[in-house]
Amino acid sequence: MGAASCAPCAPGTYASNPGSTECVGCPAGTFGYAPGATSAAQCDACPKGEYNPTSGRARIEFYNALIEATEYVKCVDCAQGTYADVLGSTVCKQCPPGTHLNYTGARSVSECYACAPGSFAPVGGLDACLPCPPGTYVETFGGSACVGCPPGSFNAFFGSNSVDACEPCPPGTFIDAAGGGSCTLCPEGHYQPLSGQSSCLKCAAGFYLPEKNATSADQVRSIQKSFTHM
Repeated sequence: MGAASCAPCAPGTYASNPGSTECVGCPAGTFGYAPGATSAAQCDACPKGEYNPTSGRARIEFYNALIEATEYVKCVDCAQGTYADVLGSTVCKQCPPGTHLNYTGARSVSECYACAPGSFAPVGGLDACLPCPPGTYVETFGGSACVGCPPGSFNAFFGSNSVDACEPCPPGTFIDAAGGGSCTLCPEGHYQPLSGQSSCLKCAAGFYLPEKNATSADQVRSIQKSFTHM
């Protein structure tokens, strides 16, 4: 039997030299749409909003008796949280921290939405912003981090958008660092009569306090007096 006839390179590939035994895929960042291509110059660059990390992408055309239809097997839409703002992209760029993007195929960084107050995006490439956790807030658009409530105050809710959401710790409790979601009870031997404090007061020498959450020096007991009543 005789040898088979030469076959055209499939869409997405080409052969530039006579006598080729195989076809070469279109370069990354491009795709081909016609069979029988003879050079990489016949490969088209991926449009903005799309990318191709590999070679050999193709556009396949087919017909039926009534209409012409085109099926694309080509470049890929950039994923949510990313965009491609140049032709021929091999990768998509991430939306910057403080922004998000919830649809595919974006063509510009301007399509990335700034996070709303009360939410943040600590890294790039997110499809949604995260709510600020308890003990924190952010008041502006485009936050990449939340701000901790000041020492002595707390916030028990997600998504706070103002420092006004931070409440002072009640008497008998404290928070010694920023960003607290709840206050800590004053330990034994300590008391705090005021609200919004970052520490508790120690009992003076010669006095003791066996309870937690004490709010007044009146709760402090004299060691000498306790021995008198034994």
